[in-house]
Amino acid sequence: MGLKNSDMLNVYVESTPPTPQFTITPTNKWQYPSEFFFDAKSSNDIDVGNGYDKLTYDWSFSNPSAVQISETEDNNKRITALFNETGKHLVTLKVSDNYGKTEEIVKEVNVESTLRPELVIRPKSAVWKTYVGFILKSNANSAPIVSYEWDF
Repeated sequence: MGLKNSDMLNVYVESTPPTPQFTITPTNKWQYPSEFFFDAKSSNDIDVGNGYDKLTYDWSFSNPSAVQISETEDNNKRITALFNETGKHLVTLKVSDNYGKTEEIVKEVNVESTLRPELVIRPKSAVWKTYVGFILKSNANSAPIVSYEWDF
């Protein structure tokens, strides 16, 4: 009658690794055809959803000298980047949690043009039958523009 039995078991619960994911969207600014918006809001971690963890976001590019990050939002979760070279560029998103778990994903972005045209009209306003001049400026210092096409 006075016998007792007990046992103790320690359970270690490990953090789950984050799942990185991001979208790539051109900004559609006509003067910046090589500017893209990268959004990692679809990255997740079960521990974050339960309120026990926090994620950090680190972006890298295959040719960092050809990229300028022009804007960051929400602690680097969203960035806007401007590419200075045409071609295919690899973009890597590394997502880490507070427990040291890190995962990454790599995607490709294709930059078709880096021209940044600026149209100047002189005079800015005119009356009927007055000549108006159009001047096109560009950042094409290294490779000259071969031709122009005007459509009125």
